[in-house]
Amino acid sequence: MARAGHAGWTASARSIRRNRLPVAVGLLVAGVVGTAMGNALLGLVGRTADVDRLDMPEIAGIGAARVLLVTVPTAPAPRRTTRPEGLRTD
Repeated sequence: MARAGHAGWTASARSIRRNRLPVAVGLLVAGVVGTAMGNALLGLVGRTADVDRLDMPEIAGIGAARVLLVTVPTAPAPRRTTRPEGLRTD
């Protein structure tokens, strides 16, 4: 059970935890598909791709940081909506 003062943070942390797996899968798929498409397009013009596999985790890390950069500022929204004065009844 969450303490009274931390109910909003719990909702925010839960939202971030719940989105970890889809973001990781999305970054993995984007890396694989992007590399494959780049190789295919370069093959069409008769060039070969030189994929630096050591840079791929760095690029994925930058993508994950950008997701956090967008997610963290929106974290107060669940906190506001879970307060008693933020709840509505129709």
